[in-house]
Amino acid sequence: ALTGLTGLVWLNISGLDNLVNVDDLGALANLKQLTLSRCKKLENIDALANLTALVDVDLYGCKRLRSIDGLAN
Repeated sequence: ALTGLTGLVWLNISGLDNLVNVDDLGALANLKQLTLSRCKKLENIDALANLTALVDVDLYGCKRLRSIDGLAN
């Protein structure tokens, strides 16, 4: 799990075909840049709402994603 990597500032997990949500990323408080491009089954990014340091998110090709409410803050 990624929950122990609280100092992580950049993460590229693009192309993960079976990724449906990003719940495991919710504890990465220092994350500034996240690449999720081409995660074709990604449906939910609500857990990103807790990541207040996040400034750049790449969601290109996330065709099943229906809401970006997790980025509202």
